[in-house]
Amino acid sequence: MIRRLIVGVAVAATLLVGGCGGGGGGGNSLNGGPKFLIAVPNVKAGTNFSFDISDVDSARGRMYFTDRNNKSVDVIDIKTNTFLKQIMGGFAGCNTGPTCVGASNPRSGPDGLNRIPGTTFIYVGDVNSVKIIDTQTDTVVNTIPIGGASGLRADEGCYDPDHKIFMIASPDEAIPFATFIDTTTQKIIATLFFTDPGTGLGGPASAGLEACVYDHGTASFLVNNDGSTANPNGEVDVIPAAAILVGTPAAPVTLTLPAIAPGNGFKVFPLGNCDPTGMDLGPGTDLIVECRQGTAGVQLTTLILNPNSAAAIRSSTIHRSIATMLPPAAGLRVGFLPGPRALPRRLARRCWGSSMPRPGH
Repeated sequence: MIRRLIVGVAVAATLLVGGCGGGGGGGNSLNGGPKFLIAVPNVKAGTNFSFDISDVDSARGRMYFTDRNNKSVDVIDIKTNTFLKQIMGGFAGCNTGPTCVGASNPRSGPDGLNRIPGTTFIYVGDVNSVKIIDTQTDTVVNTIPIGGASGLRADEGCYDPDHKIFMIASPDEAIPFATFIDTTTQKIIATLFFTDPGTGLGGPASAGLEACVYDHGTASFLVNNDGSTANPNGEVDVIPAAAILVGTPAAPVTLTLPAIAPGNGFKVFPLGNCDPTGMDLGPGTDLIVECRQGTAGVQLTTLILNPNSAAAIRSSTIHRSIATMLPPAAGLRVGFLPGPRALPRRLARRCWGSSMPRPGH
């Protein structure tokens, strides 16, 4: 990940929170600007504020976000716009110390964060682990080791509510891999290594992994793959949950991407010159993928795809490509706004905040 969109944005020692005004355009008016400044402990002028993913519990009125400077998950009360607390629990922090100056993203944490619907748990990616927070006590109640002693992060994740599986990517390993955790037992059931399909552990490694989502309609995980031999600037890999469920908490399995073949459920969607970051599933069959092209002078784009329209299992239909901004800005985490018109949520950055650059991948 390079940059992230969150509901509040850190500027110096504050979170800058915005809101949308009412009006036309289907309730998606982008007027209005920053509304509140919320101080973040130990972040001051000159501090490189290093944060990553956030998530909102609307029922409780809380926003949780990962804060590397403080080695914590921070909690904001979104009803009163106040900073509530910091949840500690052995998070790695920045590998250069609390100022985070010159920090390596792959060697720092916490990173990705996902609430598990229907539970009180939040799964948080960290260096060589996933830490589980119970929001009833706001404490870390379990740590699941991942990746041995590589010193590299577990990053972005997504949740399969059908089978109660949490997937999280370790994008910076020599061979990037995804770990699949049974959320009922909080134990690993499978590890999937990303090399070129059908080449096994000795094949060419993926260039990295980014955001993922679970598709109930196909019972599959979709993940942005930074690059393969066939698609050096990115692809979406489709992983059927059935292939993961061969593993169990008592007998976890190690897998690689098989050769793509009709009937095995695995698919690859080339993205062209994309270098993907965020993704989300929208209404109907829409899939949004945010690109952060590394090619100098090329506009950054947002792709809207229909992953179900492809006759060939190696391709999908790109409905449209939306030019969004010019470098040196970068792609954002994306999602769809709820409602009948379902606009891509990345467009809401003007009313909910803006992106904040972080060096590194």
